[in-house]
Amino acid sequence: MEKFNGDASKVIVTGTAEGGVGALQFAKAYPDLVSAAIITDAPSATYGGADDLEGLPVYVTADGSRGDAGAVDALVVALKGRASGTTKYTRYVKAPAAADPEFNPGYGHSSDIVYRDPQLWAWAYSFKGEGGRDGWGMSPLPFVAMH
Repeated sequence: MEKFNGDASKVIVTGTAEGGVGALQFAKAYPDLVSAAIITDAPSATYGGADDLEGLPVYVTADGSRGDAGAVDALVVALKGRASGTTKYTRYVKAPAAADPEFNPGYGHSSDIVYRDPQLWAWAYSFKGEGGRDGWGMSPLPFVAMH
């Protein structure tokens, strides 16, 4: 982030399947460093109702043709039960197979659709995290940005 002058107040964590579980775990461990989370096709991802994701905007997607989409539904219901924090959910009727030919062609990947959607990134970028450069251990900018 320092090398490429990334915006430390707009860090989005995202992951598919077990990567989605990891993205939620990162957001729980470092809530001040994350501005939003995007979780795709992660039926094993859970939210236990603790305060660790309060206020965090979370976007969840699933392939509705899979038998495990109900587990993703349960995650969304739990997230919507938080005291604060936006939760968005898109459940595709049938997501396409992965673009990578090495993946199982029978397994739909909603990430292949949603990651290409500019509205997803506009949604995610509309949020700002609390940690900023200091939270990430970055030095102050050597200039003042005027908007």
